[in-house]
Amino acid sequence: MAGADSFQLVVRDLEALDWYRETPLRKLGYISQVAESLRPILPRWLFAMGYVTPASYVGAMAMDEPRRMRAHLKDKKVLDARSTRARLILDTAVWQLLSNLIIPGIFLRQVSKRSLHLLSKNRKMNNWAKKSIACAIPLATIPIIERPIDAAVQMGLNSTIRQYWPLPKDR
Repeated sequence: MAGADSFQLVVRDLEALDWYRETPLRKLGYISQVAESLRPILPRWLFAMGYVTPASYVGAMAMDEPRRMRAHLKDKKVLDARSTRARLILDTAVWQLLSNLIIPGIFLRQVSKRSLHLLSKNRKMNNWAKKSIACAIPLATIPIIERPIDAAVQMGLNSTIRQYWPLPKDR
C-alpha cells in the first residue's frame, strides 16, 4: 500500500512540474541568442538551426500552457472554454516569441554588427581575433538583457493585447 501512495505522489509531482520552466529544457529557449552572438563564425545552416530549435520550444510550451495552468487554477472549469485555452496559448506564444526570439535577436545582431564594424578599423588585429571578440561581446550581454527584455514584453503585453483578450484571474 505504501508503494502505491508514493507512486501517486511522484505522479502528482510530475503532473505539477512545469517542464518548460523548471528543467534544463528551458535552456533551449536561449539557443537563438547564442546563435545570434556566434553569427560571424557560424555557417548559415547552423545559424538557421539556432532559430528552429527555440521556435519549436516556444510552440511546445505554448501548447502545453493550458495543461500547466489547470494545475494552478482554483476554478478548473475556467479552462473548459476553447476561447480561454486559445487566448492562453496565444498569450504564451506571443510572449515567448518576443522575449526569447525577436527582441533579443534584433538586439544581439546589432551588438555583433557594431562590434565587428568597430573592430574592423583596427588594422593590426587579424580577422579571426576580430570575429572572436565580435562574438564574445554579444555573448556577454545575454545575461544582462534578459530581465529588462522580459519586463518590457510584460508591460507591452499588459498595455496592449491583454486588455482585449483577458486571461484567467488566478494565473
